[in-house]
Amino acid sequence: MKEDDLELSVFSETKEKKFDTTDIIKLKKQFKDTVFSYIFSNPEKFSELYEAISGRYINANELEETRVDSLVISDWYNDVSFMTKDRQIVIFFEEQSSLCKNMSIRCLVYYANLIRKFYDENKDGFKKKLYGSTELKIPKPEFYILYIGTNKLTEEIEYLSDHFIEKYNSGIELKVRSIDIHYSELLKENMQKSSTLLGYSYLIQQYHIHMIELKSLQKQEKEKRALQMAMNDCRERGYLLEFLDRKEFMVMAQDEFTIRDFIELKEEEARKEKLEERIEGKIEGKIEGKIEGKIETQRNIVKNMYQNGMDIEKIVLYTGVPEEEVRRILL
Repeated sequence: MKEDDLELSVFSETKEKKFDTTDIIKLKKQFKDTVFSYIFSNPEKFSELYEAISGRYINANELEETRVDSLVISDWYNDVSFMTKDRQIVIFFEEQSSLCKNMSIRCLVYYANLIRKFYDENKDGFKKKLYGSTELKIPKPEFYILYIGTNKLTEEIEYLSDHFIEKYNSGIELKVRSIDIHYSELLKENMQKSSTLLGYSYLIQQYHIHMIELKSLQKQEKEKRALQMAMNDCRERGYLLEFLDRKEFMVMAQDEFTIRDFIELKEEEARKEKLEERIEGKIEGKIEGKIEGKIETQRNIVKNMYQNGMDIEKIVLYTGVPEEEVRRILL
């Protein structure tokens, strides 16, 4: 059986790795989500991906990443979103490993988060204009779900109005487009304008193949070795070469606790003081020993990137470490 033919059977046999979440905070992202967000948070890679998916080109220099996390619902995270610098278009990409018929509702929240962000930042006097007679202009949203789960994708378009109890003359509409990004589907659909997307999809496919091959091993060892083998497969085909040897890529891929996770945890504790005992008892008690070691790992990554000629702005972009923290580490 060829690798491409094997892909669908592999996904049907492999159980999904579940999110580690509570109603308080989302501590980790799934392996696939983490890697996807890390790769395509780069403006050049996002531009490449957008052209492959939509057929339209936007220069990377015209894009700026738009963070829309944790503004309305604390544990809802959009994977990657960019807006044109003229604020005409905002593009949301969401990687999905399971079928979900409610993505239009979630995308509505993401867009509402963006408007809330405009309000909080008050750029160009947004707050005053919102309540005044001046007509505000807001970005046109585009929503894309990139599906790489175990089941067959059956619906390519989902509308928000599909969820209304009473659909007649609805006053709001939102459309979400879903695209199957399994490796064999990308080759079939001739979506090879993004070699990065092909590489990401191939990495996930090979990871699942090797997870089945190594099924006799303990879970942690199996995951580690399957990932390393999948990365070697990508090297042989020339995929993701600019990412595979980065230390921070391995940190993201192995789902380690990052400085960003740590900051989010502390912010959540401050916002929900009444749950402090529960958070410290159930979460900090389990990860306290891991935090220091993994923060040290991030410090070393930042220093190594800087010593290899990467400027602070790019370090912030690739690692997610706040600029203030990067500068503190480099003192």
